[in-house]
Amino acid sequence: MKKKLILSLLLVGLGISSTFAQTLTVNTTTSEINWKGTKKIGEHFGVIAIKSGEISINEGQIIGGEVLINMNSIKVQDTDDADDQKDIISDISSKKFFNTKDYLVSKIVIKSVENGKLIGDLTIKGITQEISFNTTYSIKDNTLIADSESFSIDRQKWKLKFSNWLKENVLDDPIWFTIHIEASL
Repeated sequence: MKKKLILSLLLVGLGISSTFAQTLTVNTTTSEINWKGTKKIGEHFGVIAIKSGEISINEGQIIGGEVLINMNSIKVQDTDDADDQKDIISDISSKKFFNTKDYLVSKIVIKSVENGKLIGDLTIKGITQEISFNTTYSIKDNTLIADSESFSIDRQKWKLKFSNWLKENVLDDPIWFTIHIEASL
């Protein structure tokens, strides 16, 4: 007992705190990823659901985490025509593009957040590339709310291609995203 008291006083005297990281669970109902693909004559956009995720925080800062993305949940929102939506989903779910039959889940692994910039690894179709984007977040009552600024990835780095030559040459290489995350204990 005496040794514990002396150790505690020593730690306090040295200014060493005994804070621990907390793991917050991503709320899959209120969190989502918005996507947008542009082409020479227009664009398509929609949402992708988050399957699950955890965000680690320490002293009010994000220090890591992982977010799993349900690739079979891709929705198109730029048209109300059900046939157009079906065609777009078929194209981007195909084996050459997202290959959602073999790769049901993509993921983002958060490595760090520094000065408002999130740095992480994005895995799509088993291919992992580092990404970074600006984000803002707040933590109140053990609940995190985070929103990214719009950012893009170069689809060629993940080998996201169309089988159809014409579609492949009309689609721009960047795919744009915004991410909204809500997570709590």
